Amino acid sequence: MPADLESAQTFLSHLSAHAHILEVGCGNGETLEGWKRLGFSVEGYEASAELTREAQLKGLDVQQRDLRLLSPKKEFYDAVWCHQAIATFTIDECHRILGSLFKALRPKTGLLFISFLNSSDAAKEALNSTPGPSRSQDGRYRHPLPAFFSLLRQSGFTVFLHGSRQDAAQDSWTAIFARRS
Repeated sequence: MPADLESAQTFLSHLSAHAHILEVGCGNGETLEGWKRLGFSVEGYEASAELTREAQLKGLDVQQRDLRLLSPKKEFYDAVWCHQAIATFTIDECHRILGSLFKALRPKTGLLFISFLNSSDAAKEALNSTPGPSRSQDGRYRHPLPAFFSLLRQSGFTVFLHGSRQDAAQDSWTAIFARRS
């Protein structure tokens, strides 16, 4: 199961048995393996060739893809899991990615889970001299929550649940659950 067990449990509670799940940024397929064992139909996209091969060696349907150039099956998936994968992209790139994910989800019922670094922490925002997303030393972006919620609405999603947490490195992560409108 994913590192963020609470989010994964919430995600699965909104799905029917045998739902078709696409994981974007699936790494070596650890999360997909768990969901496959639970009876879900799973597929994944991963940018790293090495991690894609590791997942494929486990018998998983994983394709190497640059997330900015996604072209998933149209209206095919019941749900998309995008845990921390979007943190390396600018807000404009996120807009393109979300547009592709919107098209991939089934109309009205398609579920999107997305998590990313946010810049709502006042101490971290004070270090950022310009408005908008800031970029950490490891190349990850911290997206301002209002801008990201607006982006989701512009992309056709309706947010129904969200929350934030801090990880061991004291980074503030936001988790969002949304439906395709």
